[in-house]
Amino acid sequence: RGFAMGEQKFAVPPFRSFSDFLADTSCYSWPAVSDPKRLRSRIVKNLLYYQTNYIVGAVLLLCLCWIKFPLSVSVGCLVFFGSLIIIGYLGSQAQQHSRRNTLPGWALLAITIALILVIFYYLGSILLFVFAIGLPSLSVLAHASVRKRNLKNKMANKAETWGFKATPAGVLLSSLGLTDNL
Repeated sequence: RGFAMGEQKFAVPPFRSFSDFLADTSCYSWPAVSDPKRLRSRIVKNLLYYQTNYIVGAVLLLCLCWIKFPLSVSVGCLVFFGSLIIIGYLGSQAQQHSRRNTLPGWALLAITIALILVIFYYLGSILLFVFAIGLPSLSVLAHASVRKRNLKNKMANKAETWGFKATPAGVLLSSLGLTDNL
């Protein structure tokens, strides 16, 4: 149930039961917003423990948005990422423009105006795509914030902290510096 990537061997954590993940309403409480360190610790530890459930839930929410509005989400995705690529290209061309070995200034202006028009024309699709990406992310963050930890969660987090097993979310959160001092 694991895979290797470079020198690191990952163990995919098990899918937690529905009763453990959602159904037990006594395991939810509003986080203490006045203590950001404790809130961050709760979120990170829940992300580590429920990561398989979060990935499956996020993919299901994204698929539901895509199934409901397939053309709009697809067009929004293409325009969003296409715009990012074009903006990156225009930025590099503008920097190289002083060397005179690139597109003329009027062409850069024409491409910029055309890109702005395309973005405004497809703004609804772009916003729907951003919603389709944002909804799963916000759902995961909300659940990780309000879900209290149980004994199994604490034991699994200690095993990850001590290095007994590395999970994909654990490596990602460690690389972002979010698991330090927990």
